[in-house]
Amino acid sequence: INLSKLSIAPRGSVTFTIAGRIKDTVLGTFTHTSTLIDNANISYVQTARLNPQSATIVKSKVISKLNGVAFTNGMTYKPGDTVEYLITINNTGGGFYNNLTITDNLDSVTSLLNTGSAGSSLENITITTAKTDGRTYLRTPPASGARVINTSSDLSPGGNITFTIDGNIKATSMGTVAANTVSVAGNNVSTSVINPKAALIS
Repeated sequence: INLSKLSIAPRGSVTFTIAGRIKDTVLGTFTHTSTLIDNANISYVQTARLNPQSATIVKSKVISKLNGVAFTNGMTYKPGDTVEYLITINNTGGGFYNNLTITDNLDSVTSLLNTGSAGSSLENITITTAKTDGRTYLRTPPASGARVINTSSDLSPGGNITFTIDGNIKATSMGTVAANTVSVAGNNVSTSVINPKAALIS
């Protein structure tokens, strides 16, 4: 609406009704501002604001497979076994979560090695990312060969992001493989540890 002149009778009024649909990609507060300039060149400004519904983040990180078999607590590894971790992040709320931070350092997954010192347990790592809603925006997905997830997302209402991490437990690993921890919006969630199979001496 852009009127250069409007005459209103004494005790009269004029109403403008503006109807529309808010885009389903809007993140923050929706505002609409109207300005009226009277004959004395005095401006009257009114702004209507509509806040978005809240986002609710539900997250998990689990060991999904060990050596190709669905993982259950208490399973043990032998050096060189494959391992798969799964990070799942859901927004069950009615609004976007703006700039949701996601970090995971896979080098922090350590165990005792055959050198007698602790070191990184995982090698041959690949990270696969998927999202269920095209409105969800994921900044800087992990690059090929990355050992660190360090990204952020505008996670849509009802949206979901998963990170599938595949790798091998090093053939030189001897001790308990430490828990893997992911931080989502500054809140940590960790997997269980993986203990080694017992040695049999004959």
